Amino acid sequence: MDPGQHSPAALLADPADHLPQWRDRLERLWVQQASQITGLSLAFRDAAAAGGAAGNLRLAEAHVARLQQIVARMASAHRGLAEIEAALRRVDTGRYGLCEQCGLRMPTDWLDAAPQARYCPQCRAYIAARPSPANCGA
Repeated sequence: MDPGQHSPAALLADPADHLPQWRDRLERLWVQQASQITGLSLAFRDAAAAGGAAGNLRLAEAHVARLQQIVARMASAHRGLAEIEAALRRVDTGRYGLCEQCGLRMPTDWLDAAPQARYCPQCRAYIAARPSPANCGA
């Protein structure tokens, strides 16, 4: 099925009718994400403690690259955790399942794929296609 098309059942379903189930799913995702962050933090600690090979530039560069990779993954995991927490706040305020851009109800199959989604597929595509402020030449 085309990503812009959704089954009739998915379009008619109202996520608000199942907020406890969505909250439960989001809370489980939160635990998984927090666990991933903990694992990455421990990996960073271990890698930092191992240090680079003194006097060997190639090994030192590889060590720094490994630390940078872990930091990037941790930053991504923290952003994911923030998205899950924002979705939990939307559950609390009764706005879960509504697109933050257009205000329309998101298809259930879209939320099934990404329960923390803020935007419907159409708005997500529109936002992704916009140039970022860093690239707008302002």
